[in-house]
Amino acid sequence: MDYSVINESFLVPDRGDLVRDKLKFYWRRVAFYLFTIFFVFYTVKLPSEVQNPSIWMWIIHVLYFELEITNRKSTLLVRFFHGCSFCGSFVAAAFFILVTIYKPMWASRHSTYSTAIAWLINIWLHWMPPLWHGLDLFLHHLDLKNRHNIRLWREYMTVAAFLGNWIKVAWIFISAPLLCFSWRVSGFTLDSVWGISEAQILPVFVPILSIVHLIAATVLVLILKRPNPANSSNSSLNHS
Repeated sequence: MDYSVINESFLVPDRGDLVRDKLKFYWRRVAFYLFTIFFVFYTVKLPSEVQNPSIWMWIIHVLYFELEITNRKSTLLVRFFHGCSFCGSFVAAAFFILVTIYKPMWASRHSTYSTAIAWLINIWLHWMPPLWHGLDLFLHHLDLKNRHNIRLWREYMTVAAFLGNWIKVAWIFISAPLLCFSWRVSGFTLDSVWGISEAQILPVFVPILSIVHLIAATVLVLILKRPNPANSSNSSLNHS
């Protein structure tokens, strides 16, 4: 093979790829500013809502979408915030549905806004993050795979590499529950924040929300994990 001739396509990036990369970059910038502006607006207008666990999760969303996930320097921060933000967004959306079934008028508990505006704000607060995360995963799944670099198993994996990978997986599963635990040990309750009786709803809500969280975390790990190199090479040999 003559290596003296090198195709220019390997040297010059495709213009379409550059445009797509720019659009994906600016899309995340837009997401970050939308999350930040809403957070500032909401907490300034309703300072008591800082006690709201959904606002605690919203802060994680702000911090995650601020990251430049194409940059290797963001690797540790992406691993720290992404699992919590992703899984927590789906748990918050499920919680919104459950609370609405249990107490239909809970969203309009503040007299500051009309009922319609209060519902729009709460729908945005609880349903915008999972939609944004779904699009983020669709657009940046390769970048996120590179940042997480999860290999559940491969041949000749060292003990340190095995433990390191499963620690990353464990963090995806436990980070959102840890945030909820931190909110609870801070002294806040559903009774004090939303006027909802915990004794009545927790026996029903906790199992459902736990299942939602487990599904979200499992799907995320399966999407982010890298294929087994041995399996990949075998499949390529079979195709050839």
